[in-house]
Amino acid sequence: MAPVDFLRDKTLFYQQRIEPYFEFTAHRHSDVAGELTGLSTELMRAEEAVTHGDYTPKNFLVFGDNLILLDFEVGHVGWPEFDVASIVNHLTLKMFHLPAHRPALKATVEKFLVDPAVHLPLLGALLLARVDGKSPAEYLREVDKPRIRETAKRLLRGEFSSYKGFYTSTF
Repeated sequence: MAPVDFLRDKTLFYQQRIEPYFEFTAHRHSDVAGELTGLSTELMRAEEAVTHGDYTPKNFLVFGDNLILLDFEVGHVGWPEFDVASIVNHLTLKMFHLPAHRPALKATVEKFLVDPAVHLPLLGALLLARVDGKSPAEYLREVDKPRIRETAKRLLRGEFSSYKGFYTSTF
């Protein structure tokens, strides 16, 4: 087996991201099921670059000036936008949860938006999945969930042309 062949196996990515985030959520939200299904198909087909698949702060270890990335369990050759959307999703959910920290969280998001874009429908899918998927973010307040759902669906439907526009409209 070539050194990268194991990264072409997306079994764990499917089991831990596609099914619980996209497929399960599509069953709960028929109004955006087509968008979620389209994204999951794209994610399973893509083979653009090595993708971590769980690119969130819990998998970052800082040692001195070094950032060490941990937990490559769902790493695969895939669509690198998934990693960007994952970290932006995490930070955006924290903006709902910790309003006093929004400026710092937004500044951090902007560091990840190099071009300065994130695949907004993918971000919408991840936001919705962390509310109504198999792995909901446990820290979200019930009062925030309807607003997150609405915003996530607007992202999925392509109603925003930039993260800045989304942020301004949402917060």
